Amino acid sequence: MLLTSLHRRTSTATLFRAFGMLALVGAFVSSSLGLLSLPPSGQLVALPYFFFGLAIALAVVGGVCLLAARGYEKAPRSRSEVALGATDSPKPASGATEAPADRGGAVGDLEVEIVTLEPMRVAYTQVTSDNPERDAWEQLRVWAEPRGLLDDTTRHPVFGFNNPAPSPDREGYGYEFWIRVDDDVESEGEVEMKDFAGGLYAVARCKLYGDARGSILEVWQRLFAWVKESTYRWRQTHELERPLDPRAPEQDLVLDLYLPIEE
Repeated sequence: MLLTSLHRRTSTATLFRAFGMLALVGAFVSSSLGLLSLPPSGQLVALPYFFFGLAIALAVVGGVCLLAARGYEKAPRSRSEVALGATDSPKPASGATEAPADRGGAVGDLEVEIVTLEPMRVAYTQVTSDNPERDAWEQLRVWAEPRGLLDDTTRHPVFGFNNPAPSPDREGYGYEFWIRVDDDVESEGEVEMKDFAGGLYAVARCKLYGDARGSILEVWQRLFAWVKESTYRWRQTHELERPLDPRAPEQDLVLDLYLPIEE
């Protein structure tokens, strides 16, 4: 439901684009070799035609790869792929785990808040699979729902992030979900506990579907651009994504994107 598959789509699109450009270069080289191997007038030699045929085939392959790359970037995202809010999106709400937020500023129509997440104890699940967002969320939901934790997501916010992140070297990837719990809660079954140290974040709000500004990937890119142009810099740890109502239907999901920063 969150950022993971966007990284996976981006990696796939990058690979397709690289293969496409390589094929087009190969087509150019093959056509050049075909021209160089043309025999004197009146002679019939197969070699130039081989090179010209290879050039045509590589050009077709290159075009298909570039179209596929564009398709991966533009295709609609499913809930498990997170792909933002309208231009008048409200400020990210500060819950019990957040210090008062400072106004971060805006990039175009992207409102950015600077938020300090306080240290907290979290219950978490982590799954590596073809759809780890769905699988990890189901494990956490089954544990948290009967305890009433999902009824108050201000006191018990839910966060998620890639763990491990998608990679071209492997098919599956991982996702980890957190929910804030009281200090005396203990691990149980597939749900374990750990302490989160907190930290400073640049936060932007977005919708999963129907955002006027584009896909969630584009919002993440704008958030990174905002940090790059600000007085802050990226703190090298994983990002967080917080669904305001994790039980909402996919078409109604609203997310706060947390980019770790430091001064």
